[in-house]
Amino acid sequence: MGHPVMRHLEPLETRCLFADLFAATAAEFQARLNSASLGDNIILTSSNPYVGTFTLPNKTTGSGWITISGPNVNLLPGEGVRVSPSDAANMPHLRSPGGNAAVLKTAASAHHYKFVGIDFSGPAPTASVPNPSITALIELGTDTTAQNTVASVPHHLIVDRSYMHPYSPDLHIRRAIALNSGDTDITNSYIEEIHQPGSDSQAIGGWNGTGNYNIINNHLEGASENIMFGGATGRIPNVVPKHIVIRGNHVIKPLRWKGLVDPASGLQYNIKNLFELKVGSDVLVEGNIFENNWVNGQSGVPIVLKLGNLEQSPWNVTEDVVFQNNIVKNAIGAVTLQGRDYAAKNPDGSDKDPGGLVRRLTFKNNVFEQVDGVLLYMTHGPKQVTFDHNTSFATKQIVEVDTVQWEATDFKFTNNLVAHNNYGVRSTDGTGNVTFNKYFDDSGHVFAKNVIVGVPWVYRNNYTARPDNFLHVLASGVPASPPTQWDPVKFVNLAGGDYHLAADSPYKNAGSDGKDIGADIDTLNVALNGAIGGLWQQALQTIVVNNGETQRSRVNTVTLTFNQPITSTAGALTLTRRTSTGVTVIATPSADKKTYTLTFTGAGIESGSLADGVYDFLADVSEFKDAFGYMPVGTRIDQDRTLTFHRLFGDSDGDKDVDGVDSSEFRLAYRTTTSSPNYRWYFNFDGDNDIDGIDNNAFNARYRTRLVY
Repeated sequence: MGHPVMRHLEPLETRCLFADLFAATAAEFQARLNSASLGDNIILTSSNPYVGTFTLPNKTTGSGWITISGPNVNLLPGEGVRVSPSDAANMPHLRSPGGNAAVLKTAASAHHYKFVGIDFSGPAPTASVPNPSITALIELGTDTTAQNTVASVPHHLIVDRSYMHPYSPDLHIRRAIALNSGDTDITNSYIEEIHQPGSDSQAIGGWNGTGNYNIINNHLEGASENIMFGGATGRIPNVVPKHIVIRGNHVIKPLRWKGLVDPASGLQYNIKNLFELKVGSDVLVEGNIFENNWVNGQSGVPIVLKLGNLEQSPWNVTEDVVFQNNIVKNAIGAVTLQGRDYAAKNPDGSDKDPGGLVRRLTFKNNVFEQVDGVLLYMTHGPKQVTFDHNTSFATKQIVEVDTVQWEATDFKFTNNLVAHNNYGVRSTDGTGNVTFNKYFDDSGHVFAKNVIVGVPWVYRNNYTARPDNFLHVLASGVPASPPTQWDPVKFVNLAGGDYHLAADSPYKNAGSDGKDIGADIDTLNVALNGAIGGLWQQALQTIVVNNGETQRSRVNTVTLTFNQPITSTAGALTLTRRTSTGVTVIATPSADKKTYTLTFTGAGIESGSLADGVYDFLADVSEFKDAFGYMPVGTRIDQDRTLTFHRLFGDSDGDKDVDGVDSSEFRLAYRTTTSSPNYRWYFNFDGDNDIDGIDNNAFNARYRTRLVY
């Protein structure tokens, strides 16, 4: 790929002024929502709860976003930092009125609303309703037949640095956010205590939206499925939620829920999964920690990808899912893949699902720890499943497969570190060869370069059908899963949770791609940056002018430094001179693609330097791509990186003027060449390697001038 040439923006036009609208009561808040134009700010000033159901109207006047926040928003954690319940004191409080009413709803086609730093809560108990519960706290879009076209879907919605919860932990909300909108970001927020005995409950659940979702850097608690897409009827023909990014979240079920009986209903919370897809396309799940799942409403498997509701929505698919750089821990089992909606029937009772609609699923560079169950269970033939470079400490089967009539074609299991335990790769027909030969006999199947520890003696010859693996067979009579089974791998510190391979591990650089077998722990740690604490290190770490020099007499370069290899697109980086046009930016990456040096060409260049003027630099973070082709972890969807700087020939100390200090410096350098110790390259106006009369004239023309910005 060649170096991208970045476009130059025209000078920014003067922006019209938008209004700050203040609301002290619930009625005033709805009135401000009704009257606001796009671009306005609504500021909720009261310390008392705003009780009601607030509807976001569709706006046709103004431009930009309507932002809803409180007067103390500047006291909240900054952009890109997750809030916690302790931040609620600095948030305005929106509360459901009860009666199964949401606190926030959208009108058809409503768009461009941004909530920053809001405390959303369920209804308060009353004498007549001591245990109120609601179906959804926030409804973005609807699942009714009123939303059966793309044009009717609300879109461009943001919930950032907000707190969602019931009135008290023992009260119930079935769903914190019903995500049936389009182009929606849920970022840097804290959702807790989402449960409803007798019903499935989710922190975030959607099924009738269009997609482009960014669920980034949140704490998410939900009893049944913390995050789920699908499970109900999609109303928009030939549309499924797509382009979904789930990154940097702590997805957790509190252990105090285990066995907890709700006193009002006498029921336990309905525990199922941490993440489930029943529909979705182009889904990236990266840099998350999925923690705590147990047997209750289902078998305790935390990650489930399948297909549902095909009978009602025959266009449904679950496809193109990438699950990478995550930790899955403290669960019963790890991953279940179901290749068909076997419940869907035709009118004559025959199967409606022909198979092949759950496809292209990739699991790469994950760690599965404290998993008391099967690593990977496949049923009803999911297609094109890739499981590569994972490290698993699951205590039961590596792969369990069934329903031979629905073949899991193109299954690739490579470069993984796994324990065999009792049965390894298994079906009802047996372990190893018999399962490979019956279930995985297609030309697209690969099972190679895996380290399999703790293979019981009785199965020592059961993997000859897949010889290109590293098996560690236990001695005869040694029971499966002994504590010493991992010793041959040589981790840096297995007991301490450091799963790097030691320098003398036989499996360093032994993968099919020349990399260490198992997960790349360094890459994993970068991806997990902030998933627990919610404080993300920026992917774009520094923007430096002239290699950090103070002087602005010449500006030849700007340097960007990232925390990981980056590819930038042609529209990612722009430079605007406020008084004229004529600058083209060329970005040249270092060999490791972690540093980009920007140089300049065009009519606005003087001997390699930017011309005098004030410059606005913009890095459009949505155009950065990591090694996998996705927006890099640590990048915020809603916040570009900017820098304003100047060039003024003669300004040797960078203070926006050419004064006596600069004159003294210039006189020392006058009439020198590059071989002189007093030569200063930034006083060489014409770039001819000496400081002469031409440079003197340029300096004098600017003496006692100043840039104001």
